[in-house]
Amino acid sequence: MKKFPLLGLGILSLLGGIWAGFLRLSIPIPFPPWNPNLSLVHGPLMISGFLGTVLGLERAVALRRPWGFLSPILTGVGGIVLLSGVSYPTGVISILIGSLVFFIINLFLIRIQPSFSAFVMGTGALSWFTGNLFWFFGQTVPQVLLFWAGFLIFIIAGERLELSQLQKLPKAAVMIFMAASLLFLGGAVFSEYAYPLGNALAGVGMILFSFWLFQFDIARKTIRKPGLPRFAAVSLLSGYVWLGISGLCFLIFSSHLSGFHYDAALHTLFLGFVFSMIFGHACIIFPAILELPIQFQNQYYIYLILLAASLAVRVIGDLTGQSLIQQWGGVGNAAAILLFLAQMVFSILTGIGSKLKAV
Repeated sequence: MKKFPLLGLGILSLLGGIWAGFLRLSIPIPFPPWNPNLSLVHGPLMISGFLGTVLGLERAVALRRPWGFLSPILTGVGGIVLLSGVSYPTGVISILIGSLVFFIINLFLIRIQPSFSAFVMGTGALSWFTGNLFWFFGQTVPQVLLFWAGFLIFIIAGERLELSQLQKLPKAAVMIFMAASLLFLGGAVFSEYAYPLGNALAGVGMILFSFWLFQFDIARKTIRKPGLPRFAAVSLLSGYVWLGISGLCFLIFSSHLSGFHYDAALHTLFLGFVFSMIFGHACIIFPAILELPIQFQNQYYIYLILLAASLAVRVIGDLTGQSLIQQWGGVGNAAAILLFLAQMVFSILTGIGSKLKAV
């Protein structure tokens, strides 16, 4: 039960991030009276406050050492501080230290069970900390964005690589994975000094990651199984397609990645790729974290379809410069996430009820 408050902190950042996202899309909803600058922290709330806290909690559970929970505590609190608008520097510092603890956790996990996949996930942790360090020293969100993206891409790719290693991968697969990693990391570094070149390199890296995941991930096999394995596979494979589309956006619009094009590149990555991963893994990760059974329901497909369809609408609005279409897509994105979240909360409460009855 002690994990529930930490998960709650992450969910509060998610809700605040969605509110901030509406404000950024100029959807007519009120600014929160306690924080008129909420729209400026949309990205940090979603990436660090929500995703960083949830992944930090998952890594802390895997480490099985009490100090590991410092990571989700610090990032969760940092997200709430940003949401409250009380002290922006305090929120940044809290997230920075939390990401450092997350990196240390991954170093311990590499030491406990050294493997290429663990090293890849450690690279993601280092990418997040590096981005937060630049952010602390005054870099803007667009300037550190690729480091934050690397955090999620490498963590997800590392986890899928770990599962894919159960089957024998050809040498070409390893070479493609390494090329994708180096190109993306090079793009993140160059983005600090040569923004267009960095975007282009990162875009090519993302396209290669998309190809690798779609070609070599075991989701292509598990999609033949019924129930949760099929849903997870559909979620993952659709996410890989969105990752490739995001890579194309970064590559094609590398020299003028702003405005509508910026919105398309970011949200095909963070909504299309990352949230498809969340939808696919939620019924696996949350039971492991909370030690509660969560039953798979076929209606999860509805939320996944709504996410994909609304994101497609949003991208159409971005590419045609139609803000109204973009806004409707954004509303659909939020609806998909909130409905999925409500379903998960209901499943968790049902699991708690079942556990209490068993006692």
